[in-house]
Amino acid sequence: MGNPENWKEVIRDQIKTLMVDISIGSTFIKSSLRFFKVENDHHRETAAFEKEFLELKAKA
Repeated sequence: MGNPENWKEVIRDQIKTLMVDISIGSTFIKSSLRFFKVENDHHRETAAFEKEFLELKAKA
């Protein structure tokens, strides 16, 4: 399954890429991900995840 720390970094990179893809500025991405933690209990269903990202984009 791999090292959990590596997976956490991969997930953070994927989130960063997604934010860039939806035209969120680099400064906002850095500030948003600064305290972001990848944990097992923070799983979101796809619809909830997409809704949260659209709200984030609206704020940017």
